[in-house]
Formats: sequence, C-alpha cells, structure tokens
Amino acid sequence: MTRKEILQLLDVYFVALKTGRAEDLPFTHDITFEGPMAGIIHGETEVRKIVVEVAQSFQNMEQEI
Repeated sequence: MTRKEILQLLDVYFVALKTGRAEDLPFTHDITFEGPMAGIIHGETEVRKIVVEVAQSFQNMEQEI
C-alpha cells in the first residue's frame, strides 16, 4: 500500500469510530486482534463484535461528560 492509501484507510476507520459506525469498518475475514483485556481474537465476526462494543463504550462516556 502507498502512504496515500494507508492514510485514506485510516481516515475511513477514524470517521467510522467518530460517527458511531464501527460496524461499517472494513476487516478481512482472517483478521487477528490482540488486546490487553480481550486477549487474541480471530476472525472478522469476533473482531467486529469487540470493536463495536469498545466504540460504543467510548460513545457512552462522551455522552455522559
């Protein structure tokens, strides 16, 4: 990927998270996510589920502030 393509992809991710549309994030079917609390998660469905949950918790915090 070129630098421009990477920046465009990051923009898609940040906009989706900022607007509360984490479910629209593009993931490959064989994605692996490793987080400090969730451990290692494999597969698009499972990673999407955790990312949506985390994004929603951040939105909830913003609404309470």
